[in-house]
Amino acid sequence: GAYKEFEPKVAEIKRMYTLPEYRGKGIAKAILTELELWAKEENYTKAILETGFMQKDAIGLYQKLGYEITENFGQYIGVENSVCMKKSLN
Repeated sequence: GAYKEFEPKVAEIKRMYTLPEYRGKGIAKAILTELELWAKEENYTKAILETGFMQKDAIGLYQKLGYEITENFGQYIGVENSVCMKKSLN
C-alpha cells in the first residue's frame, strides 16, 4: 500500500575485505564511503553489516565511520561470533 513508499530502504554491506599488506592505507574507508554515497543516491536510509567478533580492527573502523553495534539480523540471529552494525545514511 501507500505505507510501503515510506519504509526505510536498508543497504547491507557484504564481504568487504582488505588484504593484510594493504591495511592502514585508507582503502577500506574509501570503499565504504563510496558504497554509502551510492546507497544514498539510490535512496537508502540505513546501512547494515556483519563482521566477526574477533575482527577488532574492522569493528574499530566501522565505529570510527559512524556504525553502531546493533542486534543481530537475518541469518546472523543467534550466531554468537557475529557482530552486526548499523548506520543512518541521512
